[in-house]
Amino acid sequence: MARQRGSKDNITRWDATLKTAVDEAKALRAKIWNKRGKATSIRAENRLLIVGKSGQAISGRTWQNAWRRFLELDIEEGIMTKDEWFGLHDMKRRGTTDTLRTKVEKLEATGLSERVLPVYDKSVPIVDPAPD
Repeated sequence: MARQRGSKDNITRWDATLKTAVDEAKALRAKIWNKRGKATSIRAENRLLIVGKSGQAISGRTWQNAWRRFLELDIEEGIMTKDEWFGLHDMKRRGTTDTLRTKVEKLEATGLSERVLPVYDKSVPIVDPAPD
């Protein structure tokens, strides 16, 4: 699926963490579909990775509610504080900021344009002290 709002498309390379997350999402989807008696489509575009309890696509409101519950649980378990709360869209900003790469590499990884990168990259440059 192509990105919207002018971002460039890119492909994320598989790593062990991503593979585990996708495998777990597929297993949960299979469990839901089996319970609902839904057949798995041969067409990949009809096999959503994340589905709701009904086995169908989830709404934006459902995403927001799940995200809220996720953060509330993290706060309850002491993983983060209320002051560290962030929204779903902030994940792209956090990922861009936390990527310890050059500007060119960040542009390539995020698909952002040079004009938009400063909106998402909130990192503060680390520089050497001025010579005496």
